[in-house]
Amino acid sequence: MRAGWLTDPLLDDRDVILFPEKINGQYAMLHRPLEWVGPEYGTEEACAWISRPTTCWVSQSRLLIKNNTRGAF
Repeated sequence: MRAGWLTDPLLDDRDVILFPEKINGQYAMLHRPLEWVGPEYGTEEACAWISRPTTCWVSQSRLLIKNNTRGAF
């Protein structure tokens, strides 16, 4: 089901998934923002992040899966 924008429409955010039930009283979201790359984010490639939205547009995100293509088989 497509529900529309779940993140800031100005952010090139891919693969956004909102969990249908709360986890520890909060909703959780997986996403892969392409602009969140560089030393300030701790990664040189687009990665999967998990967020707990506190409002519709503001969330706290943590790096969940770091894409390591160097040396991959």
